[in-house]
Amino acid sequence: MHQHHTRRHTGLSMTCRCAALVAAAVTITVLSVAPLWADSHEEEKPVTTYTRVALWEVDRDHWGDFVDLFEKHDQPILEKLFADGVITEWGIDANGLHKPDGYTHSTWYSAPSMSALAKAGEAYMAAFDEIDDPDADAAFNAMIGRHRDVILETEGMRSAAATLDGGYFQGHTVTVTRDKWKSFQSYWKHRMKPVYEQLLADGDIVAYGLSGEAIVTGHPMMVNWWYVMADADGFDTVEAAFDASWGEMDEEGRRARWLSIMDTVDEDSYRGWVTSIIHFATAAH
Repeated sequence: MHQHHTRRHTGLSMTCRCAALVAAAVTITVLSVAPLWADSHEEEKPVTTYTRVALWEVDRDHWGDFVDLFEKHDQPILEKLFADGVITEWGIDANGLHKPDGYTHSTWYSAPSMSALAKAGEAYMAAFDEIDDPDADAAFNAMIGRHRDVILETEGMRSAAATLDGGYFQGHTVTVTRDKWKSFQSYWKHRMKPVYEQLLADGDIVAYGLSGEAIVTGHPMMVNWWYVMADADGFDTVEAAFDASWGEMDEEGRRARWLSIMDTVDEDSYRGWVTSIIHFATAAH
């Protein structure tokens, strides 16, 4: 069963942070020459969260079977690692907007450093190696088409302590123009982050962040901002909050703001995605 375990222990969502992960399913990326979050400001650097995400293409007839196997074998391991403080988040979701060449599900877990993430993976594997279920092994291998792993980093991720059996994960992906990273970062910090922070404080969203690949496997300037909602009401609430933010400005101010953000990203690079959360647990950040 070792080969099967090796494929599955990387599981992580976020088809979510997944999610952006890969723009195809949903989650993300970073600069290859310098740290994605590099900034000249002298303020204290926020804590970075690292997330290992596994993207899965599951045969349509086996979507339910895939979740059943996760709940039987993976979920108990992740729940224990979470309870023991080895990981700070875990989840499984299903893509809400399917594409012919896209992934259908993602699974994930997070830790506060790359070494902690690696140790969490070792603990995951050790627990999985104690499982003796050859029938499950064969069933899993038969239902999976493609599989891809990504490791994301999210600086200053914000979340309320929560456990969800449902909800939604929504993300937005752009490719930042190479010489405009600081301008994009400033826009995020001053124009977007405060709105998400208020939504989190009001309990309208459960978590949010700006993520990129810690180990770059896609475009080195692709980034993804995302948020988790406990129910469908969050879609309208988030939209209304940003409408209100723009509504506080006059027409010229709105025009200037729009031009300022569009000047920092590659033309036509924007993509959006949404997933349905199946199970999700996170500590407060």
